Amino acid sequence: ETGGTILFAAPGSGKSAIAQVQAICIANGITGDLWRAVRQLPVLYVNLERPGALVRRRDALLMAGLGRRGPSGVFYLHARGSGLDAVLRKVKEFTRTNPQGLVIWDSISRAGLGSLVEDTTANAFTDRANSGSPAWYGIGHTARASDEHLYGSVHFDAGEDIGVLLRSEQRGQTLGICLTIQKANEGQHGPATATYYAIDFTENAWTFRKARRSEFPELGANVPIKLAEAIDLYIRDHGPSSASDIATETKFNRSNVSNFLNHSPDYVAERHGHEVLFRFNLPA
Repeated sequence: ETGGTILFAAPGSGKSAIAQVQAICIANGITGDLWRAVRQLPVLYVNLERPGALVRRRDALLMAGLGRRGPSGVFYLHARGSGLDAVLRKVKEFTRTNPQGLVIWDSISRAGLGSLVEDTTANAFTDRANSGSPAWYGIGHTARASDEHLYGSVHFDAGEDIGVLLRSEQRGQTLGICLTIQKANEGQHGPATATYYAIDFTENAWTFRKARRSEFPELGANVPIKLAEAIDLYIRDHGPSSASDIATETKFNRSNVSNFLNHSPDYVAERHGHEVLFRFNLPA
């Protein structure tokens, strides 16, 4: 409340989907086993990135997945390609009518305020978001070189009150999501805040639920996605192998390799003398 939050992740990681879920839950006061607490508030979702029809369809699929019928109650402002300044007047009109409401900006990269690496762009976004509503939520993306930081000027970090890193892992028709609070002006932040969710995709509903860390070993191990591919290829080439041998050959950190293998349902550990070797978990 009365603060700015930025959710950031690599492109295609599910940022907009999780933001829409949160928008629906806040607009309807949905807590369940998903969140510790939800205060019901009006929500305006500013869509600067996608066709309105796509966002409306997602809204309906997520409502169905949450077991709800009818309109979500989220106010949508569809302005693909327009930029932040073009819609700011309408955003302020919403806030005058709903002074306690939340505004979600999807996304920061489509705000049209200039290069994201410029300090003036970061400050301009924060100033406009603050003037638009007391509580706001921006969606950003990570840099190519690192998935730990929001892409752009450090003033984005300075302007936010809460920074949330999203990582995801696709397993069949299910998207695993890990949310970690990277920055908080008040309250806890860091690895201990990691929370796991899943979206199960079907034709008629997107079911959003709390998930177990063990469902998504790559997220649970908190390692780069490419590690899974490297381990898979190594065991295919060499057969049952120890975490140490895999780490030595693939150049990945041994503790990350071991953590991944021990949490993944795709591998089984077998003791051979003093060594523990991992093989594929093949069906009987």
